[in-house]
Amino acid sequence: MLSIGAAMLGSLHVVAIDIDEDALHTAQSNCEKFEGLQIDLVQCNISQLQRGSVSLWADVVIMNPPFGTRRKGADLEFLRAAFQISKGSVYSLHKSSTRQYIEKIAMQQLKAKSAEVLAQLRYDLPPTFAFHKQKSRDIEVDLWRFEVSE
Repeated sequence: MLSIGAAMLGSLHVVAIDIDEDALHTAQSNCEKFEGLQIDLVQCNISQLQRGSVSLWADVVIMNPPFGTRRKGADLEFLRAAFQISKGSVYSLHKSSTRQYIEKIAMQQLKAKSAEVLAQLRYDLPPTFAFHKQKSRDIEVDLWRFEVSE
């Protein structure tokens, strides 16, 4: 849905990436509900982007990565890949409880020009994966804006 929002707000070229084929089919179905949206759907593992085996660049990256609670560091893999792809800004959602750590990684390791929390949100996470045991879980999430160094 982030890709649909970006296209509706006027982005000239939108690429949506997911490793999950079912998620991409759902995205395609959602895109068909809107006329004239130009969105390229790509099935890709984020590690392919990190290793550079997939050539992709963008002015802006908007993402909702895994929070890194099931597999430690998953959120940072996505953030690193986003910094490799973006030539300008990265907008990303991360658990609020990781705020200081995310800022430290962005500024020190990824050499961001800036890292700013634009909003703190409450997100009701439904059980979308088999490992989700609760009916839903309320999570505090930060919407970040990072400026990527050249």
